[in-house]
Amino acid sequence: MGLNGMLRSKTGNLSFLVELDHHSNNLYGFIPFEIEKLQCLKILQIAVNKLSGKIPPTISILSSLELLSLSFNSLTGDIPKAIGALTKLKIIYLGVNKLSGQISRNIENLTKLQHLPLGENNIDGSIPTELDNLYKPEQLTLGNNNLRGSIPLEILNISALQMLGLPNSTLSGSLPSDFGCGLPNLEELLLWGNKLSGRIPNTISNASKLTILGLSTNNFIGVLPTTLGDLRYLEYLRIKNNNLTTSDASNSKTNIITSLTNCRHLKILVLSANPLYIKLPKSIGNFSDSLQELDIVSCGINGNIPSEIGNLTNLLTLSLDQNVLNGPIPTTIGSLQDLQFLSPKGNDLHGLIVHDLCEIKPLGYLHLSQNKFYGAMPPV
Repeated sequence: MGLNGMLRSKTGNLSFLVELDHHSNNLYGFIPFEIEKLQCLKILQIAVNKLSGKIPPTISILSSLELLSLSFNSLTGDIPKAIGALTKLKIIYLGVNKLSGQISRNIENLTKLQHLPLGENNIDGSIPTELDNLYKPEQLTLGNNNLRGSIPLEILNISALQMLGLPNSTLSGSLPSDFGCGLPNLEELLLWGNKLSGRIPNTISNASKLTILGLSTNNFIGVLPTTLGDLRYLEYLRIKNNNLTTSDASNSKTNIITSLTNCRHLKILVLSANPLYIKLPKSIGNFSDSLQELDIVSCGINGNIPSEIGNLTNLLTLSLDQNVLNGPIPTTIGSLQDLQFLSPKGNDLHGLIVHDLCEIKPLGYLHLSQNKFYGAMPPV
């Protein structure tokens, strides 16, 4: 409602208040200590304001609290350890603040907690193993902090988990060999921007409900598991900036793109900066009903661009930079009538620049340099 000003200490006089909802306003200042007087309060929502200062430890006196939402403010200091006394708490939103310190192990007392978003703060330390004591938690989003150490195995066996977000921290170690087996309900997994290493286990397909998988900018090595193609609900796959390949010790090679064509709902496919050394298969046209972004920059992709690329009629972005593609741009590219971004720069493509490119009305970015095209520019 565009409310301004501070939260007044007299709010504590509303002793029978059950719900206090001031989210999405312009409130500033501290959370008043007098809020401890609201003994009947079940819902406290003050997210998306301009609050500062610390979370008062007296908030632990609100024993009836079930939902606590303080995200998108400028709160500082540690998360009070006393918050572990709020045993009826089901949802707690503290993300996008300036909170620091470590995640208290007292959090294991919140046995009814289902959602725990703490992302985008300055929290450090390791992820407490006690998180697996929470009662059927559905969301754990702790990324964009300064977390370190490995991902506790206990978390990777929380069967009720639907979203696990641990991106952009300094987590290290490898994924267990049975990764995915304990996560049958997982839909979103975000681990990008860490220091994770080792292989991506074949068992990842046991997390069969995955729709979003982000593993970019880590130190993963080895062969990309073809079992990724068994994730039939997958919509978003980003694994760029690793050291993943498609050849095993016996030098047998599997085209990962062919495997992924079984994922008929895939919208985003980003494989860039991995030494794949494969061809673009004709089967890429099987993504025709879904794919919107295809990004395979600096992957050693060789051979021709197959004419079947024209089947990707929903494609918005096609990035093929810095590979060893050869041959002409197929005229079927003109079928991509929604294409906005096309860049195959830094390849060995040759021949005429096809006029069909000029028929793509939404095309706003076209980069063809560092190739071997010849002839006249097509008239526009």
